[in-house]
Amino acid sequence: MNTTPTKKMQVPLVNKLRAQSAQTQIWGYLFILPALVFFFIFVVFPLFDSIHMSFYNMVDRVPTFVGLDNYVSLFRNQIFVTSFINTFLYVLYVVPPTVIISLLLASVIIDKHPKLQTFYRAAFYLPAVISVVSVTIVWRIMYNLSAGILNYGLGQIGIEPVNWLGNPDLVIPALSFVILTFTLGQPIILFLAALGGIPQTYYEAAEIDGANAINRFFNITIPLAMPTTLYVLTTSTINAFQTFAVINLMTGGGPNHASSSVLFLIYRTAFVFNDFYLASAMGIILFLCVAIIGVIQFVFLSKFVEY
Repeated sequence: MNTTPTKKMQVPLVNKLRAQSAQTQIWGYLFILPALVFFFIFVVFPLFDSIHMSFYNMVDRVPTFVGLDNYVSLFRNQIFVTSFINTFLYVLYVVPPTVIISLLLASVIIDKHPKLQTFYRAAFYLPAVISVVSVTIVWRIMYNLSAGILNYGLGQIGIEPVNWLGNPDLVIPALSFVILTFTLGQPIILFLAALGGIPQTYYEAAEIDGANAINRFFNITIPLAMPTTLYVLTTSTINAFQTFAVINLMTGGGPNHASSSVLFLIYRTAFVFNDFYLASAMGIILFLCVAIIGVIQFVFLSKFVEY
């Protein structure tokens, strides 16, 4: 049987489909073009410009190439080293509690009546939509040594007032708790969506097999929610590395730089002391830390992702 005519008819059809696909792709790129333009102007170009500036410094009021001198001087600067360590402490105090608490709360809320679920979603997400400045100012008043409600409550049970923001050992945990209050909302919503997509038949089969609630949580909920966990972990880590507003409004980096972060130090170096070259080097170091940790998280946790 001769199939040549059929093949000849298929060629124009394939070419037509390819042309339609190419036209669709062109329209797609045109729609995202404005966003791409802004992305390159405000993200890509500043990144490469910062890399370029980090190798220069002002010598006799003239930008001069200094190689890696800015990077070497930073790690010899005790204030930067302290801020660098503090940044990792913020990540440690904020990220694990964010993932754990939001997953646990979502696991509890998902079993409630739909109307109660709606109420809890709104209640936990409300701090996320309120201005960070407003939340921070409220907590600064609550932490006040002499007039704060927290120390008033401690005084009612016979405990001396605590200098939450003036004690170097307490200031980072205190600020981290404030950050948690307005960062838990979005992860809870994401985990609720993830848990809502897990078929109930899995839990029913496990219950028939004799698995209790804890076993079902660790053997069904956690593995099937791993894609969302990876996303929440990565975004929370990036946000924790960029801690700034709470520090700037509540402590100004004090006491004695005990609460300063790298991003806060970048802001002061660039816009208070006008040293944009040294601030650029700090920004590149922060970028590399976030990138390396993000890659590690993806490589390690992607092995446990169940699709």
